[in-house]
Amino acid sequence: MNTGAEGVETALKIARKWGHEKKNILKDELILMTQSFEKIFKEKGDKIAGFLFKPVQGEAGVVIPPEGYLKIVRELCTKYNVLMIADEVQ
Repeated sequence: MNTGAEGVETALKIARKWGHEKKNILKDELILMTQSFEKIFKEKGDKIAGFLFKPVQGEAGVVIPPEGYLKIVRELCTKYNVLMIADEVQ
């Protein structure tokens, strides 16, 4: 890999393949989480292969998630058998 973008692309490809093989998720299906991800996990957890997130957002300043955010993400990913994918490249 040469760039962070290649790393993310590869992680998404792995998640898609894994989701199709292990959770019978149809290929080319995307769930975009723009609201409460806890609600979406509860409603569609069986259709989610991977949860891609930035642990710290570095664009336009440094944005750190609230206390306990990563713990909640880990718990939800474990509960719903979802791959937790951290994009740590800035």
